[in-house]
Amino acid sequence: MFQAIQQGVIRAFTRLNLLLWSALIPLLSVAGPFGTFTYHSLPERLGFWTAIVILSTILGSICVSVSHALIDAKQPLMQDLAIASLMTALFAPVLLGLVHLFFGTFAAINLGLWRAMAVVTFVTLTVCFARRILPGIETVTYFWTKRDPVQPRLMQRLPPDETGLIIRLVAQDHAVQVITETGTHTLRMRMGDAVTEMEPVEGYATHRSHWISRSAVAGHVRKDGKLFILLINGDRVPVSRTHRSALEEAGLL
Repeated sequence: MFQAIQQGVIRAFTRLNLLLWSALIPLLSVAGPFGTFTYHSLPERLGFWTAIVILSTILGSICVSVSHALIDAKQPLMQDLAIASLMTALFAPVLLGLVHLFFGTFAAINLGLWRAMAVVTFVTLTVCFARRILPGIETVTYFWTKRDPVQPRLMQRLPPDETGLIIRLVAQDHAVQVITETGTHTLRMRMGDAVTEMEPVEGYATHRSHWISRSAVAGHVRKDGKLFILLINGDRVPVSRTHRSALEEAGLL
């Protein structure tokens, strides 16, 4: 559980999120939605929306990691309900506290805990729903369909009931471990042949024994002086010096 929380915090600070923060915070501060423009100054709005955007992203990322760790990917609705429940329990009090801090007791009383919980639940479920239906974000919808039309030949070697996309490959002696969103399978074949059969999915070797799908990359971390690629399922894949330059050129490091 601690590892899931740690991974959630790490994933909150991706390059994409930093870009979103740089755009959202000024926009919300200037626009002043939910009445903040009428009754509050620009510095107050800037501080409030900065705290809201950053804290909601971090807590949301933690909720996603925890729910994915506890609930199987084949239950997307349960995952999203868990995310909404966790987010409501964690962020509603934070929202109320921030309103009190920046805008005073009267504003906090006017919002109320139950209203804050309703707002957080609604926004979280809306975001979860959007992630399921927009292409290229989640691979599993509420109807258990794949969002990515690209299917590598290697999928044909996996069991028919395997519906998760391939995240990475690991060479083990004369076999290859195929790690998908929903499980792990061992195939008797060479690593080079497995990588070839992953075409046309874009991916990279990070080590002589490791290959990753680009769409599964969530970021990178350092531990004990060693560099690792962080994947969407929480796995850490080692990066060797031989492959580091190629990963840097691809923008993964």
